[in-house]
Amino acid sequence: MSYVPHTDADRAEMLAAIGAKRVEDLFHDVPAAFRFPELNLPEPLSEMEIMAELQALSEENLDTGHFACFLGQVPTITMCPRSRPDHQPLRVLHRLHPLPAGDQPGNAPEHF
Repeated sequence: MSYVPHTDADRAEMLAAIGAKRVEDLFHDVPAAFRFPELNLPEPLSEMEIMAELQALSEENLDTGHFACFLGQVPTITMCPRSRPDHQPLRVLHRLHPLPAGDQPGNAPEHF
C-alpha cells in the first residue's frame, strides 16, 4: 500500500501548473553535491524502544508526576469554630484552593 497521497496524475497536474516537466526540475538551483547527501543516521528502533528512550529523556525534566504544582491556586482563609466554648472562638486555617471557574489570576474572586 502506498502512503503517498498524490497520484501520478495529481503530480503531473501540479507540475504543469507551475511550468515544470519533472520533479527534478524543482531542484535545479541546488548544487548536485548537496541534493542527496550521505546521512549518518543511527540504526532504526522499534516503537517500544523509541518510547523508552523518550521516557528516559523526559525524566530529566521537572513534571507534575513527580513534583507538586500550585499553578492556578490561590491562598484562602477558612474560619473554623473551636469545639469547646472556653477556648478562643475561632481558629484560622490557611489552605490552597483551586480557582473557581471564571475567576482569573490577579482578579479578586467574589467569594473572598
